Amino acid sequence: MLLLGRFLIERLVEDGKLKNENFVDAFLRMEQICAYVRHHAHDAGGDIRGIERVRANKSLHALRIGSSQECQIMSNQQAYGLWGLYTVAARISDLIGGVNDQLSPTVRDHIERRYLPRIEVALQPINQLLCDGGSLNAQRPDRVYEALAPLLSGQFDDEEISFYRSYLCEGRYVKPVAASCQTRLAELVFDHWDLASPLTRQKLIYLRELARTQSDGVLHLRLDQVIRADAIMLVVARIFEQILSRDR
Repeated sequence: MLLLGRFLIERLVEDGKLKNENFVDAFLRMEQICAYVRHHAHDAGGDIRGIERVRANKSLHALRIGSSQECQIMSNQQAYGLWGLYTVAARISDLIGGVNDQLSPTVRDHIERRYLPRIEVALQPINQLLCDGGSLNAQRPDRVYEALAPLLSGQFDDEEISFYRSYLCEGRYVKPVAASCQTRLAELVFDHWDLASPLTRQKLIYLRELARTQSDGVLHLRLDQVIRADAIMLVVARIFEQILSRDR
C-alpha cells in the first residue's frame, strides 16, 4: 500500500494534477481508503493502523476520506500511520530514494506491471479521492472498493514474495552494502522458517546462538543488540500502556 500509494501520487504530481506540497495529504487519504477496504472486504483487524476509528465508522454508509482531523483514522495519522512508520525503512531498503523520495525505477516497473492494470478501471475515482477527498461507499461497493479489494487481501504470489524478500529480508539494495550480515541473517531465517511466520523474540535468540556456534561474530553482536533493545522497548511499552490507563 505504501508503494502503490506513492506511485499513484507521484504520477498525479508529474501530470500537474496535484501540487508536491500536498503529497502527504494525498497519501493520508490513500491510507484511509485502503484501511476501510481491507477491513470491510477482508475483515482485517489489528494489523490496520487506526483500526479503532475504522471500526467505529464501519456502519456509516459514506466513509469520509480527507486530510482533516475529522477524517483521519489516527490522532496523528502522518506520524503514527504508514508514512511515519515505514518511510525511513523504505528509503534504507532502496524502495524509495532520490531528492524527493521517489520510487526507484525497479519498483515503479513492478507496480506498473503487477498492480496498475488491475485498478485501471477505477483510476479516475481513485485519483479524485487522492486529490480532493470525498467519500467511499463500502456497504454498496463502488469501483474504488471493487478495484482495490483484491490487491489488499494480504495474499502474495511467488513473484511478489521474491520481490519483497530481496529488498526487505535480504537487503540486496541497501547502501552502503553492509548487506553481507543482512543476507546471512536471511539465509538463517529461511533455513528454519518462512515469511508466513513472524520473527519472534524466541526465534531471534535462537538465531543469535546459531550465529555464535558458527563463529559469525558480527551477526551475533547485531542480534544481541536487537534482543536487548527489544527487551527495553517492551518495558517502555508496558509503562506507556499504564500511563494511558491513568485519568489525567
